[in-house]
Amino acid sequence: MKIIDRIRSAFGIRPPQARRFSAAQLNRLTSGWSTLNVSANSDLRMDLEALRARSRDLANNNDYARKFLQMVETNVVGPDGFILRSLAAKPDRTPDQTDRNAVEEAFAGWDFQYSTFRDFPMPNGRVKSFSTLIAQKPVTRQAFVQAAWD
Repeated sequence: MKIIDRIRSAFGIRPPQARRFSAAQLNRLTSGWSTLNVSANSDLRMDLEALRARSRDLANNNDYARKFLQMVETNVVGPDGFILRSLAAKPDRTPDQTDRNAVEEAFAGWDFQYSTFRDFPMPNGRVKSFSTLIAQKPVTRQAFVQAAWD
């Protein structure tokens, strides 16, 4: 036994051990957990038919799944991202197509990002929503930011 080991044991100090992740241990809780290292595509390929059938069944027969799909349709931005659509109007509230076209041409080529925080707690106990729109011109990095409380 080395001298350092004797000193450690005299003071009740255990030797340092390598750190390990608890999820990597094999015990009764993790014995049925698969540890195969395969790609996500491989996993899907093996069970695709069953997953597809169950997903369709949930979408047709489960209120939570139906609500989730409705929320995805409402809140997820498509492949083209946000498109600026001006709503400029004349004093009599009729659409002003000339101003709408001018605004849309001025912002052509800009990137748009939009975010909404719903159920934002206020100090007075009320709950509000907060929205932010950021428009950024890619080349010059000019930005326009608008924030609004609901």
